[in-house]
Amino acid sequence: SLSEGRSRTVVLTHGSIKDGIRNDGLVEERVLLPGITTSSIVLGGADGQQVYSTIELLGWTMGFGSDYDEVESIPDFSPEPEIVVSPNTQPAKPTAGEQTTVFYTIANSGSGAISSGEVLITDSDGVVLARKSSQELETSQDQSVVVTWPEGESITIRAVWTVDEVTVTDQVSIASEPVTIESESFSIPWGGILGGLLLGMLLIFVVRIRNSPKDEKKKKPKKESKSSASSDEKVEVACPTCERRLRVPRTYTGGVRCPECETKFDVEGKQDTTEPENTKDEDEDGKEESDDQLWSSSSDDILGCPKCARKLKVPYDRRPAKARCPACEVVFEARKA
Repeated sequence: SLSEGRSRTVVLTHGSIKDGIRNDGLVEERVLLPGITTSSIVLGGADGQQVYSTIELLGWTMGFGSDYDEVESIPDFSPEPEIVVSPNTQPAKPTAGEQTTVFYTIANSGSGAISSGEVLITDSDGVVLARKSSQELETSQDQSVVVTWPEGESITIRAVWTVDEVTVTDQVSIASEPVTIESESFSIPWGGILGGLLLGMLLIFVVRIRNSPKDEKKKKPKKESKSSASSDEKVEVACPTCERRLRVPRTYTGGVRCPECETKFDVEGKQDTTEPENTKDEDEDGKEESDDQLWSSSSDDILGCPKCARKLKVPYDRRPAKARCPACEVVFEARKA
């Protein structure tokens, strides 16, 4: 502001201050006319914490109370991104392998707008479960993403938001629904089994009466009793269609029908050639040795029983583990392929 009189020449310098050091600013020489003169200048992207403006007089002096040098702080317009993961999911208690919705909130606690970025959802091991782009944001926004739930009793869900070269994270632990091992349902056809056993026993009785000599029965009653006990002994035969194991009398010869697929096929009985006690001991020893060595393997959750070939489900990631066949009730070891 100049009083009435002649004009005055000044040199104006404008710039920024970073860490207390002034940079080389914009310099302009102006002629001030009497009266009040106002003007403005755009500095652009000022790199620093403050801006300054100075006046240099050329050939004249200022009045008392005038300012030669002015410094102002630059307002902070930087964004401050924040992300918060919700402990609530849909469903509330997920199961491993289930499609689950994870909820989270992204917010801006700074004064500047946040540009677009990316959100990653990972587990505690850093495995990426999902990724989603974020749009420009000024305040806050609730979002969600669908993930395939990992295995474990308690899963740590971690959200990572990268925006404007800044990365913020948040995490929460969520309990999972335990996984139960379910075997295939099986209903036993008692009517067919009982009917087949009764028919088989009747046929065995008729065949034994026809084939047994009367003299032998009189002379060796004790041996006949052992032979009769051997005839009642059951052996396992496989169904040629579904490989279901059926128990039929050892000496039975004739037709048999599978209770699983109802296929009819013929079996041929076997006569004992060794002493009953020795055979029993050998069978028991062989069975114990076989049961100890029974195992089955596969490359997925489904495998076959090593004894009756029945299919059952044993989770692949829990092997090796002991399993029991629901059909023949044999216990064996489930292994990985």
